[in-house]
Amino acid sequence: MNLDSFAAHSDERSDNVADAKSNTRPAIIALVIGIFLFIIGLPLFIGSEQENLGMLIPGAIAFPVGFVLAGGAMFVLISSWVTSYAETGKPVPRWIKVIPVFAVFLLIPGVVLLILGGIAAEDFEHYGVSTATLEIEDIDMLGDQGFIIFVKGTPGDNNGNGIHDYCENIIVNATHSGAWMSSPWNADSTPSAADETRDVFELEISHEGSGCDAQHWPKEKWKNDTQLVKIGRACYGCMAGNTTISAEYYSSPFELSPAPMWIQDGEVLVGSTVMTIFGSIFAGIGALTLVCIVVIILTLKEERRKVLEEEKEPIEIIGRVAPNQSVRFRINRTRWGRDAWVGLYPVNAGEQDHGDRWSWIRDIDVNNATLPGQPAGEWSIRVFKDAGYSLKHRLDFEITEEKSSHSAKKIQSASKGSSGEKKTNFWDSIE
Repeated sequence: MNLDSFAAHSDERSDNVADAKSNTRPAIIALVIGIFLFIIGLPLFIGSEQENLGMLIPGAIAFPVGFVLAGGAMFVLISSWVTSYAETGKPVPRWIKVIPVFAVFLLIPGVVLLILGGIAAEDFEHYGVSTATLEIEDIDMLGDQGFIIFVKGTPGDNNGNGIHDYCENIIVNATHSGAWMSSPWNADSTPSAADETRDVFELEISHEGSGCDAQHWPKEKWKNDTQLVKIGRACYGCMAGNTTISAEYYSSPFELSPAPMWIQDGEVLVGSTVMTIFGSIFAGIGALTLVCIVVIILTLKEERRKVLEEEKEPIEIIGRVAPNQSVRFRINRTRWGRDAWVGLYPVNAGEQDHGDRWSWIRDIDVNNATLPGQPAGEWSIRVFKDAGYSLKHRLDFEITEEKSSHSAKKIQSASKGSSGEKKTNFWDSIE
C-alpha cells in the first residue's frame, strides 16, 4: 500500500471515529430517558389490568416509547463503540464473555417470575361454590385487597336497560367478622371496629366505580371451557378476620337458587402483578443484553473485516504477467452492487476505450479473476460501478518481455579450404 492510500484510509477511519463519538452524548441522554419511560410505563400498563384508563393510557404510551427510544439509543452507542474499538485493532474485550452470564442470570428468573405471575393471575381460591368463608390475616395491619368474585355469564345488555344482563338476577352478599380500614392506603385512612351486619360486597365489573354499567366491559376469564365474568369485589380494606360470601339467583323474591362463584384472592393478584412487572423488567433487560452482545460480536467481526479489507490494495495482480497470457488478478473491494464491472485498458486509454476487454464482477471470481492476455506494454485494470463509467479503483501495471536466462552459445567449426586457411562460420562472428 502506498503512503497516499494509507493516509487516505487513516483519515477516513479518523472521520468515522469522530462521527461515532459525536453521536454518543445524545444517545446517552436518549437511553436514560428511554429507560425511565419504560420503568415508569410498564408498571402503569400492567397495574391498570386494561381497566383503569388513568393508568392504562399513560402506561400504554410510556413503556413502548421508552423501549423503542432505549433500543435505538443502545444501537447507536453500540455502533459508536464498535466503530472506535475496531479501529484500534484490539482483541475482543473480556467483559463481552462475562456480560452474557449476567444476562442469563437476569433472563432465567425473569422468565420464572413471568410464569409464576401468569399462574397466580389465573388462580382461584374457590371454584363453583355458592357460599364460602375465607380468612384474612392482614399482617401489615393496613387492610387487605379483599376477594375478586366471578360468576358464569356473558357480557351484554340485550334488553337495553344500561346494565349487563348477567347482573340483573343475582344477589351477592358478604360480611366480615373483623375490623376494617376506611379509605385504605390513603393519608386519611382510619381503622373501624368490627361490624358483622355491614355488607362488604361492592358491585364492580371492571374498575372501581364501574358498577355493572353496560358502558364498561367486564373482566373475563375462562375456566374449564366455562366463561366467567367479574361481578364484584368483597372485603376491600378488611383487616384480620373471616369473610363469608354467598351468591344466589332469583326469579322472584320467593324463588332463590345457589349461584356458583369463582373467587380470587386480591392479595395474590397484587403479588401476581408485582411478579409480572419485575419478571418483564428482568427478562427484558436479559434478552436485550443478549441481543446487544450478539450484535456487538457480529459488528466487531464485520468492522475488523472492513479494516483488514481497507488495508489491502483494492486490486492486486496474481503472479507474473507475461505477454499474450491471461492477466490474473483479485479485487479486494466489491461492495458496489450487481452493476459493477471491471475492464482492461491501455494505460492512457479513455474510460470508454476498453476494447471489449471487460466483465461483470458478478460473473467472475473476484479472488481469482482473469482478463484476456495482451502484448507487452503499460496497462491498467479499472473497476466501475452502476453499469456506467463511475470509476472506483484503478491499478496500472506493465507487461514486459521475459528475459533470457543464458547467452547464445558460440559454435565453431574447424574446416580447411583449398587454400589451407581456417574457415569461420556465421556464429563465430557473434561474440
